[in-house]
Amino acid sequence: MLRRSAWSAGLLVVLLVAALLQLPGMVAAPVARADDTAPKTAATEEQAVKAARESGEPVEVLAERGETRTVRALPNGRMQVEQHIQPIRTRKGGGWAGIDTTLHRSGEAIVPGATTVGLSFSGGGSGPMVQMTRAGRKLALTWPQALPEPTIDGDTATYKGVLGDGVDLQLRAQADGFAHTLVVKTAEAAKDPKLAQLALALSAPGLSVAQEPAGGVLTAKTASGSGVFEAPSPMMWDSSKAPSQTQGSATATTPQTRAMDTGEGPAEGAKTAPVKIAVVGGKLTLTPDQNLLTAPDTTFPVYIDPVWGTTKASAWGMVSSGYPSQSYYKFNGKSTEGVGRCEVAKDGNCVINQTKRLFYKVALPSIKGRAATSSRWSSRRTRPALMTATTTPRSSCGGLCS
Repeated sequence: MLRRSAWSAGLLVVLLVAALLQLPGMVAAPVARADDTAPKTAATEEQAVKAARESGEPVEVLAERGETRTVRALPNGRMQVEQHIQPIRTRKGGGWAGIDTTLHRSGEAIVPGATTVGLSFSGGGSGPMVQMTRAGRKLALTWPQALPEPTIDGDTATYKGVLGDGVDLQLRAQADGFAHTLVVKTAEAAKDPKLAQLALALSAPGLSVAQEPAGGVLTAKTASGSGVFEAPSPMMWDSSKAPSQTQGSATATTPQTRAMDTGEGPAEGAKTAPVKIAVVGGKLTLTPDQNLLTAPDTTFPVYIDPVWGTTKASAWGMVSSGYPSQSYYKFNGKSTEGVGRCEVAKDGNCVINQTKRLFYKVALPSIKGRAATSSRWSSRRTRPALMTATTTPRSSCGGLCS
């Protein structure tokens, strides 16, 4: 059985190493002393190259810094580009700040510390439950009734009792978007007729919001067809999971309750179902799967979880031979996903015999005048997945570089 490691979408990194084309007239940048612990930086590539050579340590090129990218000059004259598929920093107060999704109150709203989108959650009342802005575009959703004042825990605001005592609403801040999760806590609450359909008022001036027919992804596009916001096809799941091998038979798949982290999505063995969506008349309507809500073997709480973010050049997804018709674009909002061959006879967590494959699309930075000659990908749960590519000046490739 192949190794079933969990690969993180949020931490995928690309490292490119590029041999530098020698440039005359380079001006040295101020470099920190060798005993300084602060990372060494320089304004331009030329300055960073000379500073790295003289100091013997990597020097970051500030002019190349981006939300997902860090560029460093190495002492050997090559360039290293670290490319994440999700943001690691954002512009704030005229400079760069690390991503901080911790929520705090700001006037009547609740906002995160630092994300790549303007994000505001309701502090309670009848206004929009969430507003997200990016590049002058805005998307807002409003709950059908006035919301209670939420409780805040890290990146999550919880609005208790939005459909009676048995249903809570959670809004979770992410680096480039948000998730809104309904937590249906009991079987009695699941019978509420209000859960048959949930119609949220949708406002997206200058954007057209629709579901892509192929993968079920919701997209908000400009009149020219450029994507601004998107959401993977929404899912719902219960709190059951397959027991581990230490908890009984390796082939057992009896559901059992566990404490859920809504940011992690469904566990192996959880009952899942797609949530039907429609965008009509200024409303986003969610239709939960009634079979999952009312089945006698459903384990509560049940979670209904659309996730919104910005459209980027990078993307990721999973396919499973056990569920060939199911879309797992951006892992359906999960932060990690397993990979490899999974067999019930060998691992009770597998639930069904299947092979999982992961796919990543990464926006490569410009390496003008250089060409990649080798690359390597690797990943561990405690370390970012990364690709290391070694490049050389095109002038030394003998016409063989691609």
